[in-house]
Amino acid sequence: NNILHKAALSGSERVIKYFLSILREIPGSVTFQSVNSNQETPMHFAFVRNNPMALKLIFEMNEKRLLDLLTAVTIPGLLTPLHIAAALGNTKTIKFLLEHPSIQSPEIKNMVINARDGMGRTPVFLASSHGHASCVKLLAL
Repeated sequence: NNILHKAALSGSERVIKYFLSILREIPGSVTFQSVNSNQETPMHFAFVRNNPMALKLIFEMNEKRLLDLLTAVTIPGLLTPLHIAAALGNTKTIKFLLEHPSIQSPEIKNMVINARDGMGRTPVFLASSHGHASCVKLLAL
């Protein structure tokens, strides 16, 4: 993991902002697109922490690549960030994502919500199979 993975995992807005301020000054430094040895981005970690504020900062840094990051399947875990949030029952981050302006077009929202993991499962399937009814309600189109 790089420093941004650790910052996202901390769930602290202050920590994330601090590292972002440092990294902005270093050309070619690590970014939120950086992956760890499991092919996970810092966004995956922010979804695990169920922290909309951390996600907001990540989204602001990645407007151009946001859709790629949201639909990227990790290699070993075979999950997108939304799959992780759905499996963990993280309603705050799911709601934040679904309300984010960058995915409001029906085509993009459909692509993100219906992304399939490496085993062909959708986020709503994982939420349902883990008993997270509130997440299912949010993800049902």
